[in-house]
Amino acid sequence: MNPLPIIIVSIVAVINSMISSKNLKWFNSKEVIRSPHTPPGYVFGIVWTFIYIAFTYVWITSSNELGDNLFLISIFLNFLWVFVFFGQHEFNLSRYIILALLLVTIYQAGQQWYINNTVGTFIMLVYCSWLICATGLNFETKKR
Repeated sequence: MNPLPIIIVSIVAVINSMISSKNLKWFNSKEVIRSPHTPPGYVFGIVWTFIYIAFTYVWITSSNELGDNLFLISIFLNFLWVFVFFGQHEFNLSRYIILALLLVTIYQAGQQWYINNTVGTFIMLVYCSWLICATGLNFETKKR
Protein backbone atom coordinates (compact mmCIF):
# COMPACT_ATOMS: atom_id res chain seq x y z
CA MET A 1 0.00 0.00 0.00
CA ASN A 2 1.26 3.44 -0.97
CA PRO A 3 1.33 5.65 2.16
CA LEU A 4 1.63 8.88 0.14
CA PRO A 5 -2.15 9.55 -0.12
CA ILE A 6 -2.50 9.15 3.66
CA ILE A 7 0.39 11.52 4.29
CA ILE A 8 -0.80 14.16 1.78
CA VAL A 9 -4.43 14.14 2.90
CA SER A 10 -3.42 14.19 6.58
CA ILE A 11 -1.14 17.19 6.06
CA VAL A 12 -3.82 19.08 4.13
CA ALA A 13 -6.47 18.20 6.72
CA VAL A 14 -4.30 19.48 9.58
CA ILE A 15 -3.35 22.69 7.75
CA ASN A 16 -6.96 23.32 6.70
CA SER A 17 -8.12 22.74 10.26
CA MET A 18 -5.55 25.20 11.58
CA ILE A 19 -6.49 27.86 9.02
CA SER A 20 -10.22 27.53 9.56
CA SER A 21 -9.95 27.28 13.38
CA LYS A 22 -7.81 30.41 13.49
CA ASN A 23 -10.45 32.27 11.48
CA LEU A 24 -13.66 31.04 13.13
CA LYS A 25 -13.92 34.19 15.22
CA TRP A 26 -13.79 36.27 12.03
CA PHE A 27 -16.29 33.98 10.25
CA ASN A 28 -18.74 34.26 13.16
CA SER A 29 -18.25 38.03 13.52
CA LYS A 30 -20.49 40.80 12.26
CA GLU A 31 -18.03 41.32 9.39
CA VAL A 32 -19.49 38.27 7.64
CA ILE A 33 -23.06 37.80 6.47
CA ARG A 34 -23.39 34.03 6.57
CA SER A 35 -25.98 32.06 4.69
CA PRO A 36 -29.09 31.34 6.73
CA HIS A 37 -28.50 27.72 5.71
CA THR A 38 -25.08 27.52 7.39
CA PRO A 39 -25.09 24.44 9.66
CA PRO A 40 -23.68 24.56 13.19
CA GLY A 41 -19.88 24.56 13.34
CA TYR A 42 -19.54 21.02 14.67
CA VAL A 43 -21.18 19.66 11.49
CA PHE A 44 -18.22 20.84 9.43
CA GLY A 45 -15.75 18.94 11.62
CA ILE A 46 -17.75 15.73 11.37
CA VAL A 47 -18.34 15.99 7.63
CA TRP A 48 -14.77 16.93 6.73
CA THR A 49 -13.34 14.14 8.89
CA PHE A 50 -15.53 11.63 7.04
CA ILE A 51 -14.68 13.17 3.66
CA TYR A 52 -10.91 13.15 4.26
CA ILE A 53 -10.97 9.51 5.41
CA ALA A 54 -13.24 8.41 2.57
CA PHE A 55 -11.31 10.45 -0.01
CA THR A 56 -8.06 8.80 1.12
CA TYR A 57 -9.65 5.35 0.90
CA VAL A 58 -10.82 5.98 -2.67
CA TRP A 59 -7.44 7.38 -3.67
CA ILE A 60 -5.61 4.32 -2.32
CA THR A 61 -8.03 1.77 -3.81
CA SER A 62 -8.10 3.30 -7.28
CA SER A 63 -4.50 4.37 -7.64
CA ASN A 64 -3.26 4.84 -11.20
CA GLU A 65 -1.47 7.71 -12.95
CA LEU A 66 -4.62 9.57 -14.07
CA GLY A 67 -6.36 8.92 -10.76
CA ASP A 68 -3.35 10.04 -8.73
CA ASN A 69 -3.12 13.28 -10.73
CA LEU A 70 -6.83 13.96 -10.26
CA PHE A 71 -6.58 13.34 -6.52
CA LEU A 72 -3.58 15.66 -6.28
CA ILE A 73 -5.48 18.38 -8.15
CA SER A 74 -8.53 17.82 -5.98
CA ILE A 75 -6.69 17.95 -2.66
CA PHE A 76 -4.75 21.03 -3.82
CA LEU A 77 -8.02 22.80 -4.73
CA ASN A 78 -9.44 21.75 -1.37
CA PHE A 79 -6.47 23.33 0.41
CA LEU A 80 -6.55 26.41 -1.82
CA TRP A 81 -10.23 27.01 -1.12
CA VAL A 82 -9.71 26.94 2.65
CA PHE A 83 -6.67 29.21 2.36
CA VAL A 84 -8.47 31.75 0.13
CA PHE A 85 -11.86 31.67 1.91
CA PHE A 86 -10.77 31.47 5.55
CA GLY A 87 -7.16 32.60 5.38
CA GLN A 88 -7.49 35.48 2.92
CA HIS A 89 -11.22 36.24 3.37
CA GLU A 90 -11.61 36.41 -0.41
CA PHE A 91 -15.14 35.26 -1.16
CA ASN A 92 -15.12 35.99 -4.90
CA LEU A 93 -11.94 34.04 -5.70
CA SER A 94 -13.02 31.21 -3.39
CA ARG A 95 -16.19 30.82 -5.49
CA TYR A 96 -14.15 30.03 -8.60
CA ILE A 97 -11.98 27.60 -6.66
CA ILE A 98 -14.91 25.69 -5.18
CA LEU A 99 -16.55 25.47 -8.60
CA ALA A 100 -13.32 24.03 -10.03
CA LEU A 101 -13.15 21.58 -7.11
CA LEU A 102 -16.74 20.52 -7.71
CA LEU A 103 -16.06 19.91 -11.41
CA VAL A 104 -12.94 17.86 -10.66
CA THR A 105 -14.85 15.84 -8.06
CA ILE A 106 -17.71 15.16 -10.48
CA TYR A 107 -15.12 13.96 -12.99
CA GLN A 108 -13.53 11.78 -10.30
CA ALA A 109 -16.93 10.24 -9.52
CA GLY A 110 -17.28 9.46 -13.22
CA GLN A 111 -13.82 7.88 -13.25
CA GLN A 112 -14.74 5.71 -10.27
CA TRP A 113 -17.88 4.59 -12.06
CA TYR A 114 -15.89 3.92 -15.25
CA ILE A 115 -13.43 1.62 -13.42
CA ASN A 116 -16.35 -0.15 -11.74
CA ASN A 117 -15.47 1.00 -8.21
CA THR A 118 -18.95 1.09 -6.66
CA VAL A 119 -17.75 2.19 -3.23
CA GLY A 120 -15.48 4.83 -4.77
CA THR A 121 -18.32 6.13 -6.94
CA PHE A 122 -20.62 6.37 -3.92
CA ILE A 123 -18.00 8.16 -1.82
CA MET A 124 -17.21 10.65 -4.57
CA LEU A 125 -20.93 11.32 -5.10
CA VAL A 126 -21.32 11.98 -1.37
CA TYR A 127 -18.37 14.36 -1.62
CA CYS A 128 -20.02 16.03 -4.65
CA SER A 129 -23.24 16.44 -2.65
CA TRP A 130 -21.35 18.14 0.17
CA LEU A 131 -19.52 20.36 -2.31
CA ILE A 132 -22.81 21.39 -3.89
CA CYS A 133 -24.04 22.46 -0.44
CA ALA A 134 -20.72 24.15 0.33
CA THR A 135 -20.80 25.96 -3.01
CA GLY A 136 -24.27 27.28 -2.25
CA LEU A 137 -23.10 28.47 1.19
CA ASN A 138 -20.02 30.07 -0.38
CA PHE A 139 -22.11 32.00 -2.87
CA GLU A 140 -24.52 33.17 -0.14
CA THR A 141 -21.74 34.35 2.21
CA LYS A 142 -20.79 38.01 1.93
CA LYS A 143 -18.74 40.67 3.65
CA ARG A 144 -20.50 43.58 5.34
